[in-house]
Amino acid sequence: MDALPSRKWFILYHRILARISRIVLLFLGIGLIGYGYYVSRIAEAAAVANFLDLSVALQSLSVSTLALVLAILALISNEEWKRADDLKFEERIFNSMKANTNPILLRGLLRIKMRLPRAISLQLAHKENPELFTEKELVRRLLES
Repeated sequence: MDALPSRKWFILYHRILARISRIVLLFLGIGLIGYGYYVSRIAEAAAVANFLDLSVALQSLSVSTLALVLAILALISNEEWKRADDLKFEERIFNSMKANTNPILLRGLLRIKMRLPRAISLQLAHKENPELFTEKELVRRLLES
């Protein structure tokens, strides 16, 4: 289980797949920022050319695009969505590691490993507090979320 982070490409692949919808929305937001900027530059040129009605309409389109970008940003940074992505990631790792092992043990160790800082291994955590690794405690962790 501790060897899992050393397989960086494996982890990166599964993290990207678990978070693909947020990545798509991020690129959509970046594209909308560029679109809003472009529309505001056209509105400025329309104002210089004395097309004030067109300029006002384009500026309102630019501002509404900014509001849409802010809504996408709020959606991307939602904590509940992040937790759902973490559960998808955990499920992908669990399915790729599934063997003839106890699923409660494997899933519990995955949850512990995901919450530990990268510098701390499961072996060090077990050495410091072996009570966290009992089957009863692993089941409690699974039922927490």
